[in-house]
Amino acid sequence: MYFLLVAGLMLGLLVYGFFFIISKFKEQYYLAPLLTFFTAFVVVIYGFFFVRGFEGMSYTFFSVGIFLVSVLGMIVLPLLAKSSKLTKITIWDKIGLIIFPVTFFTIIFTLT
Repeated sequence: MYFLLVAGLMLGLLVYGFFFIISKFKEQYYLAPLLTFFTAFVVVIYGFFFVRGFEGMSYTFFSVGIFLVSVLGMIVLPLLAKSSKLTKITIWDKIGLIIFPVTFFTIIFTLT
């Protein structure tokens, strides 16, 4: 149970980081925690309707970690949006747009 929560936190950080980089391009920083919350919601729906039963409960624990990242990201968002260093688009942001999804899907497919 705790492993799933920690895995959800780690993958939630990847999802939040990816969406934060995308929100930098549009300068709409509220999208990062909102889309991370939506990702957690989709994981819960997948666990309830497609997996079902006792096995689907593990997806709920997994999505709780992603949800916690979303809530903590919403709390930290004013600090991130005010920082001039973090709002500039750098080459590392463009590299992150490739690295974060590749890492995310590599972890997901390795675990399954």
